[in-house]
Amino acid sequence: MLKQTAHLTGMTEDFLFNIQSGYLEGFEAYRAFGKQDMCEINQDNYLWEGLEEYTYPINNEKMYIKSTSSLDLGIVIIKGLYEDTNGDWLPKKVEATLDGINLVTTSEMEFIRVFRIDYFSGTPNTDNVGEITLYNSNTLTNLENLKAKINISQNRSEMAQYTVPTDYYGFVYRLYRSTRKNQDADFNYQQRPFGSGFRTIGISSAYENSSQEDVSFEIFPPKTDFQIKVNTENNNTEARGSFHFIIVHKDKLELSRIE
Repeated sequence: MLKQTAHLTGMTEDFLFNIQSGYLEGFEAYRAFGKQDMCEINQDNYLWEGLEEYTYPINNEKMYIKSTSSLDLGIVIIKGLYEDTNGDWLPKKVEATLDGINLVTTSEMEFIRVFRIDYFSGTPNTDNVGEITLYNSNTLTNLENLKAKINISQNRSEMAQYTVPTDYYGFVYRLYRSTRKNQDADFNYQQRPFGSGFRTIGISSAYENSSQEDVSFEIFPPKTDFQIKVNTENNNTEARGSFHFIIVHKDKLELSRIE
């Protein structure tokens, strides 16, 4: 196992491969991707399966999950962050077994952030039959309470959102966006430092194409939220976008300024 202090002076395929292979202790790579198939004019649209702006929890919330089909009885893996008694936001992964259309929860299903859910049917070549939805309430199952969703046969949520855990620092190195034929959209890549509001870190536009750009490393501290906001000139615009991250544990960084 290689152990080194980070000097993020460039991006190479070998560097990313070593991170993904687990050879660089304290380094992790993540791609937060999402889409919105019904972007509307004169409003802010966000790249996740909900049709409204995402509501971020301010405390740990108990989660409830279900499907719209009684045939979905597999396992959902929920990935996100949990706030401990010290106020630290720690990575958390929980497995929940679906019970079809019935709401399911466990004592472990408490999160302050959820940024991905994955479905595994347990049967080869079988996808989720219904829409799988994760809520923060067992009584109100509307969009305001929706925290993640898997569309039919997708097996994974699509959320262009992420939050940097405590004791880690985030670095965005690539941005992606796309629209379909005869469609256009403006993409606003946003980050929110803890205790502040969302602010823009990049703006780009797309007209019936897809593109990506590598960006210079900029340090983002623990508990920073990321999301993508989209504006369009036409209703029912289909937009896709993603952030590509590296997160590095504080023990692997030399953060003192070199004079």
